[in-house]
Amino acid sequence: MASDSAQPDTSCPLSWLLADLLPNQVSSLSVKISGMILDSRAVTCGDLFVAVQGAVSDGRQFIDNAIASGAAAVLSETLIEHEDGKLSVQGDTPVIHIFQLQQKLSAIAMRFIFPSQTYTMLLRSLVQTVKRLLPVF
Repeated sequence: MASDSAQPDTSCPLSWLLADLLPNQVSSLSVKISGMILDSRAVTCGDLFVAVQGAVSDGRQFIDNAIASGAAAVLSETLIEHEDGKLSVQGDTPVIHIFQLQQKLSAIAMRFIFPSQTYTMLLRSLVQTVKRLLPVF
């Protein structure tokens, strides 16, 4: 017997995902993200492709491939501070340049994985507690 129940919408608005980092630049973006991917070969329709410079290869070289595979948006690392928040568009796909993206990636991923503001506040509290306890050990 086939199930008639629809899958829950697990997508996340890109504007909300980046609101803490780039509130002015992304407020008008209506793109919804269904996954976050570092490997352009694994991108599917609706994913956010994260293009960072790695030890072996530079993910920014694969932005075109990710877009061709259906990426809904791209976060591209920039090492130039004044380019932080720069928005460009390739075809219909927004590409957001973020200064030192690697250092901010865990916070973005946590916000995607735990989209509830309650979880976000809980995680911030947990991080602050851990930071206070680390000097003790």
